[in-house]
Amino acid sequence: MRNLQAVIFDMDGLILDTERVYSEGWQKGATAKNIQLPPGFVENAAGRSVDDNIGALKAAGFDHELIHQIRKEREAYFYEQLDRDEIPVKPYFFDLIHFLRQQGIKTGLATSSYQGRVQRMFDHYQFHDLFDVVVAGDQVSRVKPDPEIYLQVLSQLQTAKEESLVLEDSVVGGRAASSGGIPFILVPDKSAAKSQTVPDPFPNLLGVKESLGTVLEWLKEFEHKD
Repeated sequence: MRNLQAVIFDMDGLILDTERVYSEGWQKGATAKNIQLPPGFVENAAGRSVDDNIGALKAAGFDHELIHQIRKEREAYFYEQLDRDEIPVKPYFFDLIHFLRQQGIKTGLATSSYQGRVQRMFDHYQFHDLFDVVVAGDQVSRVKPDPEIYLQVLSQLQTAKEESLVLEDSVVGGRAASSGGIPFILVPDKSAAKSQTVPDPFPNLLGVKESLGTVLEWLKEFEHKD
């Protein structure tokens, strides 16, 4: 990574501690409708797209209107927590991204969240000046684990794969980077409902790091070696 030109971030679970709130929201929505969610649904919801989660509920026999009502409760809970500042930024994110900007390294965001949510997040946390390119889940035809979203960010950044680095918290996102041929690092989300098993081998994986702080230390080591 001595010729690193761009770093692409995931958002949920990597930059923001949202996965915990999403899980709580799903449960709140189900409780409001006095139903039980399918076994394993909440644990597997992290990192999946809106359509994939809706599809999982449909496959379990939930009708369209019920899914809509559950998601409505979940969304209301999510934005309530956001407005109460109960969704913190992950430690060391600002340190890391400011370091990258100071080094002249381009920054991108590739998130499965839709544009409306991304806009609310950026407004709330003042992220607007931190990323050169942002691509949301409703701006691509195929979401993670398909690599399309990462390849689109790279195209807009005008940066080669081998000069780029993806940071992901989920194996689903890691698969997207891996299948796109982009080097990536996993920073597992400790607040996720279940632990993740990292495949072995996992092509293009450069390592699993404890936090964004350890990613920053790793990048600084390479800077000093140049």
